[in-house]
Amino acid sequence: MSHPIKSAHLDMVKTLSMLQPPRIFVNPDPEEFGAVNEYLIAIARIVDECLLAVGKDVKANASVNINLGFFTDVLRNELEGNACFEVDRAADEIRDERAA
Repeated sequence: MSHPIKSAHLDMVKTLSMLQPPRIFVNPDPEEFGAVNEYLIAIARIVDECLLAVGKDVKANASVNINLGFFTDVLRNELEGNACFEVDRAADEIRDERAA
């Protein structure tokens, strides 16, 4: 018997485990923060694939119309508007300090 949510979950965990986390050193370069943003977006893509698979399974088994938009790019949209913005702000601050 197929279990789409479990399959998506296992794929997500396997793919997440292969990511290499970035490292920020004591006197970071702005590019190090860029690597953090790339890492965050990579995590979001992986998690969002799983969330969409969950939404599709819910839709396939629900008796009401399920809006897959609520299961699409959920984490990426949140990260880009919040966490990634803050990471960019940290990089910009270093650039400004070094330009002064």
